[in-house]
Amino acid sequence: MRLDHSSRHLRQLAAASALVLTAALASCGNGDDAAGPEPAPETTTTTQATEPSPDQDGQDYFADGEGHLGEQVTITATVDQELNDRALVLDAGDHGDNDLLVLFEQAPAQDYAEGDSVTVTGTVERFDYERYSDKYGLVEAGIYDAYANEKFLDSATVSEASPTTS
Repeated sequence: MRLDHSSRHLRQLAAASALVLTAALASCGNGDDAAGPEPAPETTTTTQATEPSPDQDGQDYFADGEGHLGEQVTITATVDQELNDRALVLDAGDHGDNDLLVLFEQAPAQDYAEGDSVTVTGTVERFDYERYSDKYGLVEAGIYDAYANEKFLDSATVSEASPTTS
């Protein structure tokens, strides 16, 4: 009798295995209309182009690369040096350049000294002494060697930075 019980148990086990196998194969499809696993849903990221708002701290307008060339931007930074009455160098590290050349078509109404905080608006361009020397009356080429092929602010306007409230 023990033999009968054992063979009955084996038949039940075989039948259960066959059912599981059949169910697994059925879920895979027969290959005719099965398209394989369902693809993952598509993810799309949408960005909206916007005009830069004035004084966006952290915008790397002057970092390496071609980004922002030809764009008019407004930044607030500290004066490092006044090169002449129509050229300043700003510490614009928050915007990608610790020594940013800024050229003005007209001399600012007031003089700015090292450490003054100013707000400037101008167009991001690449500096070429030959191209800009006549336009801005740049007479000592050696002063501008450090800015060759660097981004700078062209045709800028400047004003004293507004004090911030804490």
